[in-house]
Amino acid sequence: MGVKKLPRVKDLSIEYAEVLAAKKQTYAEYRLAKNDAQELLIAQQNIASLYDAERKEEDQKRRKDEQSH
Repeated sequence: MGVKKLPRVKDLSIEYAEVLAAKKQTYAEYRLAKNDAQELLIAQQNIASLYDAERKEEDQKRRKDEQSH
């Protein structure tokens, strides 16, 4: 019938410990990657707001120049 024996508790405990250690390591790497991505998004938003502010200043300067002529 192809019936298999159940694994021993000791073997299951060892395998569980290995899987748990791998999970913890992978999650630590995930957190680092997530933090890096968050920092990059913040930097991108900062740059975009700086460019936006610069563009607004240039528009205001151009309007003043147009009004004075």
